[in-house]
Amino acid sequence: MKRQLDADKQLESAKNQLDTYENTLHDLRAQQEELKSQVTDGTAELTTLNSTLSEFKTQQKTIVHISEQLKKVTFHIATIFSTSTILNDVIERLLDFELLITPLNAIHKNMLDNEIVSNVATTTTISAAVITQIRINIDKLVIKLPNMPFNVNGTKSC
Repeated sequence: MKRQLDADKQLESAKNQLDTYENTLHDLRAQQEELKSQVTDGTAELTTLNSTLSEFKTQQKTIVHISEQLKKVTFHIATIFSTSTILNDVIERLLDFELLITPLNAIHKNMLDNEIVSNVATTTTISAAVITQIRINIDKLVIKLPNMPFNVNGTKSC
């Protein structure tokens, strides 16, 4: 009988231990599912962040390009309005206004290509024909300039 009692105790102890292991296994599986869910969420967030980073890099390249073009425009304008007081010098510098037009056209094209200003018509760039006509008009102005009333004492100063 004692043997029977010892066997029953061992059986009861084994059942208790089995219940404990089953509960532990259940808890570990629940933790595993929670961790899988967290990994899935983290992967989705990482994908979103990588996409956003890629967009930011593209925007940064566009901004750098536009900034470089604007620096060229600013430099050209600054040289036009430098300390020169002779109108002819200014007009001669304006004759090279492609240094101004080309960067502005490049900015416009870049903004269209990157759909920054999709509502702007493509005809807003300054064409070669317009540049030629402006040059013709400036050449005429340079010829007439010495006869203008502000030409005092034979100098070309304003």
